[in-house]
Amino acid sequence: MAHLAQEVVEGDAAHGCPPRERGATGRRGGLPPSGNTGGKSQTGEGRRFAYADPPYLGCAKRYYGKRHDQAAVYDTVEGHRALIDRLESEFPDGWALSCHVPSLGVLLSMCRPGVRVGAWVKPFSGVRPRVRARFGWEPVIYRTSLAWDFGPQFTDYVIANGNRKVGERELFEGQKPEVFAAWIADLLGYRVGDSIVDLFPGSGALSRAFAKLDARCDAGLFQLDLVA
Repeated sequence: MAHLAQEVVEGDAAHGCPPRERGATGRRGGLPPSGNTGGKSQTGEGRRFAYADPPYLGCAKRYYGKRHDQAAVYDTVEGHRALIDRLESEFPDGWALSCHVPSLGVLLSMCRPGVRVGAWVKPFSGVRPRVRARFGWEPVIYRTSLAWDFGPQFTDYVIANGNRKVGERELFEGQKPEVFAAWIADLLGYRVGDSIVDLFPGSGALSRAFAKLDARCDAGLFQLDLVA
C-alpha cells in the first residue's frame, strides 16, 4: 500500500512544488482509502484519532477575535495546556496538534514523553517585518499508539503550499491544503475503519478531506464564523 500522502496534488506545480507520486490507486488528487485492514479495524472497532488546529499561541485574538468569542483563550498558556490534556486523556489511540515555531518549546513541555514533531514545509513563505529568517515550516506535535508492523514507511514532513484562494475568494488565516490531511492520516497510522476527529474545523476544508477517510467532526469546540 502506498501511503496516503503519495498522491499527485493538482496545483502544486503552479506554486513551485514538485509533483507527488501517484498512490496505489493511480488517481489524481483526493484521498484514497487505505488498503490496510489490519489491527482493530478487522473487528469493526477502529481506532479514534484527533487532529487539533487551534489558533496559535499569541495569534488568537489578532486573527480570530472577530470570528469567535472564545478566541482569546488560545492566547494563554492555560488554554493550550487544557487542550493538550484533553488530547492525551480522550484520544489514547493518537492525536496531532498544529502549532507555530515560537510556541513549540512551550507546548512540548506540556506533553507526556513519547511525542514526535513533524514538519509542514511551505516553499512559499511570506516576508515578515523584523524577521531575519522567514518561517518556512510549521510544527505538528503528534502521538500514535500504532507500532510499525513492517508496512510502508513515510517521512515526518510534507511539502506543500497553503491554500491561498478558492476561486476569487481569499481564504482566512491558517487554512491547510488537502494533502496536509493525508499526511496527518499517515502520521497517526490511519487504517480503514478508524476515525479522525477534527476538533477545530474552521472553514471545513480539512473536515471534508478527513470525511473521505471516514472521519468524524466535533464542531462544538471551536467553530468559526466564516461570514465575519
